[in-house]
Parts: sequence; structure tokens; C-alpha cells
Amino acid sequence: MFKSKNDYFKQPKAILLSNRYIVEKWIEYNSNVSKYKEVILEAYDYFTEHTDKYDGATAVRDLYDWKGLEFGALVHDYIYLKFNVASSFPYKNRADKLYKKMLFDFGKGKTTAWVRKAGLDVSGYIYFSLFNRLKNGKMKDEQKTEFIKFLNNIR
Repeated sequence: MFKSKNDYFKQPKAILLSNRYIVEKWIEYNSNVSKYKEVILEAYDYFTEHTDKYDGATAVRDLYDWKGLEFGALVHDYIYLKFNVASSFPYKNRADKLYKKMLFDFGKGKTTAWVRKAGLDVSGYIYFSLFNRLKNGKMKDEQKTEFIKFLNNIR
């Protein structure tokens, strides 16, 4: 299995905070993805505080949206960490579908979106759901509730 690595959030905090404003304006300028503004900024803020947690999209640099960030992967990583969705296949599947939709909405193309989702599906049955449940425990009810609220912020 490929392991991804992205050092974007290893920058000084002052730069990350300055870049946040630019990211926000970039999203607003791109009206086809502006519905993701709140969730992208929430994920960005999380990784600004937890700089060692973000690893980005696996083995794919040409999907970057802005200066080493792929916003779909940013949100996807955030969802996996904050809500522990990898421990529950139905919730993991919803997170992966959101990632696929974000790839498509950000102009990465249908093929890229479907191939990446298929890769997550194949790896997810055993590796994520079983391994993650052993490592991080079962997804808690409050995480499920918060995840649904998070998804409802996307309009």
C-alpha cells in the first residue's frame, strides 16, 4: 500500500495563517466549489494546529489545487481523523464518496474521481475498517452525529 506524505503544514504558523486568507479567497473566487468553503477552512484550521497529522493524497502530486494542497484530500484526511470514520465502513464509504465528489467538482475529471474512490473501496474493506477499529476503537455515537452535521454544512 502506498503511503502519502505532504509537508504543507510543516511551515511556520504565521505563514499558514496568512495562507488561510488566500485559500479562503481562492475558494470564493472559484464559484463551482464555494459550497465547500466552510468544510475546507475547518479542515485547514485543524491541520494548522495538528501539523503532523496531514499526509495528503496518496502518491499523486498533480491533483494539487493550490501550493501543495489538494482540498479534497485535506477534507478527507480531516474527516478520517476527527470522526474516526475508518472504523465504520458505512461512514467511511460516505467520506470516500464526498472525496470523489470533491475531486469531480474541483475539475479533476470523472476517471480520476472514480479510480481514487475504487482504490479507497478496495483498501477499505480490510485495511481501514478492521485495522483502524483495532487501533482507534469503534466510531462513537457522538462522532457519527458530528459527522452528519459536518456533511450537512455542504450546500
